[in-house]
Amino acid sequence: MDTNIIQPEITVLMPAYNAERFIALAIESVLCQSYGNFELLIIDDGSNDNTQRIIENYSDSRIRLLINQKNLGLVAVRNQGIKECRGKYIALLDADDIALPARFEQQKKFLDTHPTVGLIGSAVALINEKGAKKGVTWKSGLPTEEISIALLFRNQFAQSSIMARREILEENPYTDGFAPAEDYELWSRIAKKSSLWNLPKTLVLYRVHNASSSKKGENKKNEAVASVRIRELQNIGILASTSELDIHARHRAQNDENIREFLTKKATWLTKLMEANSSSKKYPEALFARGMGREWLDTAYANSKYGLTVWKIFHNSPLSKEIWSGKTKKLFKFFIKTLLRLE
Repeated sequence: MDTNIIQPEITVLMPAYNAERFIALAIESVLCQSYGNFELLIIDDGSNDNTQRIIENYSDSRIRLLINQKNLGLVAVRNQGIKECRGKYIALLDADDIALPARFEQQKKFLDTHPTVGLIGSAVALINEKGAKKGVTWKSGLPTEEISIALLFRNQFAQSSIMARREILEENPYTDGFAPAEDYELWSRIAKKSSLWNLPKTLVLYRVHNASSSKKGENKKNEAVASVRIRELQNIGILASTSELDIHARHRAQNDENIREFLTKKATWLTKLMEANSSSKKYPEALFARGMGREWLDTAYANSKYGLTVWKIFHNSPLSKEIWSGKTKKLFKFFIKTLLRLE
């Protein structure tokens, strides 16, 4: 493998801050890729542990290290890295995650053959601090034309699985004020300008550990996500109330909540979204209606434990007619779960 590459096809952008526990595994997962025409751009964002020393132990000429004397934060560092990237494509990978060997090869091949798609992700498997799989794989099975509508509700991409055309990220940098949901904010903006998709293959191991799961951090993320949703709803002409934002975000009824009331509120809200879009013309009406039908199915499915009452409410709603075609397997599974009152 030639390691003296002047013009790489891919730049792998890896921000690092006090990442000594996991960064060696992240680096090695990049160096072991089946596709080798890349540069690995690592930005040490003012670490005060052994991060820099670990990086400097690698002699591979494809590694390029930038060192910030003080910590700038992820948004600033990602934008700094985008300006420094030399590759045609930019692959994102956090310093505690792992890229599986065929990731770059498969994502590059897809972007090479689909010029209208500006950004893709993939399915990811969750791992714990020790690297053991948690038995959960996250993936979005949506077709590319439905992703922009699904982003109205929640993020559809794992950041460490992203590969994008360089110009897409150069023209649409990360925005301050949305951390730690800056990625969700960015994908929502890019979706208005380019097609997006997720490869239905697990190409990344995404690490979940204590440093990323504090209560304070979770509250901050929820607030940032809500800010993105508010903006996107305003884009179709809706100024949502606090109670509407709550219904918008949730699939499940709370323990003390009447299931019939919850589902009625959800159906009313989804209908209101369709009416707003019909007026604003921000999305094709048939496609938007299908997206609302999918959200309606996902909500009803998440409440299967309440039995056939849920199935009847779901089935009797006009929203259900939007998803009968193409969802036969999930509909059958949903019916069985309500029949058996399964979670």
